[in-house]
Amino acid sequence: AVAALVNHDSSSSVEIKPLQPPKARPHGCEECGKTFLMKHHLSTHMRGHTGERPHICPECGKTFALKHCLSTHLLLHSSERPYKCLECNKSFTLKHHLVSHERVHTRDRPFECPECRRRFPQKRHLTTHIKFHSGERPYSCSVCGETFSREEHLVMHSRFHGGTQPFVCPDCGAAFLRKFELVNHERQHGRIPESCPACGKEFLQRRTLLVHVRNCGLNSSTPVHRSPYTATASKACRYIY
Repeated sequence: AVAALVNHDSSSSVEIKPLQPPKARPHGCEECGKTFLMKHHLSTHMRGHTGERPHICPECGKTFALKHCLSTHLLLHSSERPYKCLECNKSFTLKHHLVSHERVHTRDRPFECPECRRRFPQKRHLTTHIKFHSGERPYSCSVCGETFSREEHLVMHSRFHGGTQPFVCPDCGAAFLRKFELVNHERQHGRIPESCPACGKEFLQRRTLLVHVRNCGLNSSTPVHRSPYTATASKACRYIY
């Protein structure tokens, strides 16, 4: 029912509607009991239990449970870097990368290890560090049982069991486990990759090369050249990229 409050100082009255009961959340997760208003929200949530990651980056093969996470990740392969540090003018693709970088100047290290009191500027660094204390290797291969401390290591390992081949030739559709295999294959179609002048690593797409060149400590205006050699990279460069 609707209650009416009469203002005796005027001829007007104000109607106050009762609070609506919360909407039912009929879709429940059988694993953890969490409930959802819409069925597709439950389907997305279930990927956290099943480990399903259907959205694959065409550049590096990294997989994601949510499409918007892939969209954000793809910005890392773009040459656009709109967020600039006011201290050193270094620019970044994502805003939170700029926020993390600014801690280099402020020396802010807000994340502390409860075991050894070592502090870190980023939470993910602390999370990785803690695993060295616990010996935790939570990511397990469903085929051979080998365990890993980091999820990306498991993703790369899983490809060797004949699973995902994310690097696909746009000319003939041939698929490859690793990107350098695709680079070598593309030469059969007359595609000659451009190489990084610092380490020799090769790229089929120039925009990806320009991003990599900055990671090697060079300016994006540094001239690059086409290389006739097999795609190789120095150990230091592999860690950077």
